[in-house]
Amino acid sequence: MRRIYILFVSDFAFAKYLYGQVYRYFEFVNFSEFNCGRNSLPLFLLTVSGFNVIIGQVKNNAKLQAAGSVDVQKYSLVARSILNLDSDMVLVKGGTFEMGLSDTSTVEGAANQQPMHQVELSNFYISKYEVTQALWISVMDSNPSLHAECYLCPVDNVSWDKVQVFIGKLNKITKKHYRLPTEAEWEYAADGGAYSHGYLYSGSNDIDKVAWYYSLSGSHQVGLKKPNELGLFDMTGNISEWCSDWYGHYLPNEQSNPTGPAMGMLKVQRGGNWLVRDEGCTNTSRGALPQGFHDKSTGFRLVRDIP
Repeated sequence: MRRIYILFVSDFAFAKYLYGQVYRYFEFVNFSEFNCGRNSLPLFLLTVSGFNVIIGQVKNNAKLQAAGSVDVQKYSLVARSILNLDSDMVLVKGGTFEMGLSDTSTVEGAANQQPMHQVELSNFYISKYEVTQALWISVMDSNPSLHAECYLCPVDNVSWDKVQVFIGKLNKITKKHYRLPTEAEWEYAADGGAYSHGYLYSGSNDIDKVAWYYSLSGSHQVGLKKPNELGLFDMTGNISEWCSDWYGHYLPNEQSNPTGPAMGMLKVQRGGNWLVRDEGCTNTSRGALPQGFHDKSTGFRLVRDIP
């Protein structure tokens, strides 16, 4: 069954431009213009890798919505989210960094962030934003979020297992290899990678500049706070982010592209969230939950391998 997304644009020229952008990233794309009845507006149909994106030249959105045809805001954001995904990925140049907390640190929760150890990572891409509800809908045709209908807010209430289903479908659509970040990749990116200034939080020592945290207001639209050195938003706070690793105690030896223990009971989460105090939102803070767990403060961010 094909999924249909509605994206409204102002003119034919922009529809053609969008077609060109889509054609760059997807294996199978067709473009055609058609009418749906005597009094209908012209539509421009993009058929992309098994799902449809309808681009309509609409002059009266209110009239169209009154007829019960579409939710203009929702499906415009849904369509844009899948089309913009590739351009939202940021290249993180690999390097060596000190992962974890200094062995002399006595801050709360220090024990599971120690010992500090040297890690070497290869290049990878990471999304500048947490996965939004709009992007989830574009792949899964549903929205599990408890903080629902905020389409530019991060998707929440998703378990590690359900995220794997999402990623599998996304990779089938895009013909690319998206995945969750490893815990080491996540911390390196949160630190700012090769451009790190050594901040306590991702992008600043002042948590209020970079994070939504310790409140009852729920998650917020992505990208509203200050980004970090790599241009990544909301690595601190907003929503806790799943990593690919099983949780385990750090080893003191040097490591190259670590992927965590071979097995375990809990999957790693990073970044803190809108319910957590500042001490739980540092770049080195670690959390872990069962892979089937899901709640209103749990989401994720995508990484993509370099071919």
